[in-house]
Amino acid sequence: MTYRLSNLDAELHAGDIGTEIIVTIYDLTEEDGELVEDEPLNLTGITVTMLLVYDDQTIEKETQVVGLVTDGTVKAVTEEGDLVAGRLTICCVVESVSGNWQTSKVSVKVHPRCSRS
Repeated sequence: MTYRLSNLDAELHAGDIGTEIIVTIYDLTEEDGELVEDEPLNLTGITVTMLLVYDDQTIEKETQVVGLVTDGTVKAVTEEGDLVAGRLTICCVVESVSGNWQTSKVSVKVHPRCSRS
């Protein structure tokens, strides 16, 4: 199985607490190298853990389903220390009774915190 993420076009800032990182997980099916299906993953009976990956650490975040379980959309909420300035890679671990998979990885920039003058 191949999964991809979408919805990561927001700007993230270092030190922000309570930021909702919302992603939609799509189930991709290919036959003979051709994409034949690209549907939101039905999350019924599935556990999703979001990974926030920096060069020197990986932070595991519990997720909550957003909207209908058939929409494939989950969110994780940042806590103190989750967002650090630099390059952040986000992916999700999908766990079901039939196995465990990781989604594709999406890399985003976490911007430095603005200073007060």
